[in-house]
Amino acid sequence: MPSLNTRPLALLALLLALGGCAAPAPRVEVFHALGSVRADNLASAQRFSQLVTGLQPRISEVVPDTTTRFTEVWVQDRLQHRLGQAAPLDVKGFTLISSDKQRGRIHMRADTDYPHWFLSHELVHALLGPTWDTIPAVIEEGLCDVVAADLHSDVAPRIRALRAIEASLFFGRMLVVVEHRGNTPGNRLRESEIWFHYDRGAYGDTIESVLEPPTLDLKRRPSNMGDALYGLGFLVAERIHRSSGLDGLNALCREAHDAGLDAVPVARLLEAADLSNPNTRANAPRELLGAAEFNSWVELLPGFHADLLVQLFGDNYSSLSVAEFLKQVDPSIVLHDGTKVRVADHELLRNQLKARWDAPTML
Repeated sequence: MPSLNTRPLALLALLLALGGCAAPAPRVEVFHALGSVRADNLASAQRFSQLVTGLQPRISEVVPDTTTRFTEVWVQDRLQHRLGQAAPLDVKGFTLISSDKQRGRIHMRADTDYPHWFLSHELVHALLGPTWDTIPAVIEEGLCDVVAADLHSDVAPRIRALRAIEASLFFGRMLVVVEHRGNTPGNRLRESEIWFHYDRGAYGDTIESVLEPPTLDLKRRPSNMGDALYGLGFLVAERIHRSSGLDGLNALCREAHDAGLDAVPVARLLEAADLSNPNTRANAPRELLGAAEFNSWVELLPGFHADLLVQLFGDNYSSLSVAEFLKQVDPSIVLHDGTKVRVADHELLRNQLKARWDAPTML
């Protein structure tokens, strides 16, 4: 599977003072009723100011227990909060909370393609109230993207597709189901189930190993917040959201706080997400993928499905052109809800297959 080579967001929300050894602030500052935005030019500052003033009240409406907090947004070409320390290029934003928890500063990359997604994500970090203190860091990342997806229907399929791919990486495998006609008499439709297995990397072998560390402990080690963990966090948070809403997730955090725990027990999270049975976990990422998410999947991993079709059928149908193959075999990708995406009708996927049919590319 090709690498996504992207980390749309990374939380570096350490509880530090916002002064001392800080990188120079962007030179232009625009004030609004909820805080301020700084950028290198007035147009950018005004643009992000409008986004914040529109988004911050909406987040406070949909997320239980948000705090009234002055937010400061720094829009930067090079993300950094200390002199000489810049975030990796694949990080689009991070949030800092002052030691007295009265102020939050969000750093946003100026050239991001999806500022409303990334800013919503960071604003959730910045506005969470004290009852959320027991949420594991990985689940907090998922919560932020769940809220962003709820608020922005235009990017919701992309968010869900990206996190579904990443969650499958954590669990180490992904199921792809292909319906096609056989080359036997009758040419009847059949389904082929293909499981892809991945090297999960240094994320730990179990969910417990990444959800049990106290929230702040994991936040202080941002290198652990890899792509697969963003996928896992979104998967768990989204499934809880679907079953009991954000109130349900917040109730788990309150319960843990009242019990004197540092974080919500993993068993309670998995129970609420209906992921207690290990046998259901590998299939769970696939359940995030509807028809719109599939389109985003093809865009995010160009060639993945085309390479799969070449590997499945290339040897047996090498004498056919792509058009002849599609007519004779008529492959479709079958999604978890039974939706069938016919390759011949999917322009992007069809074009990717054409580019690879005569020159197969290994996955």
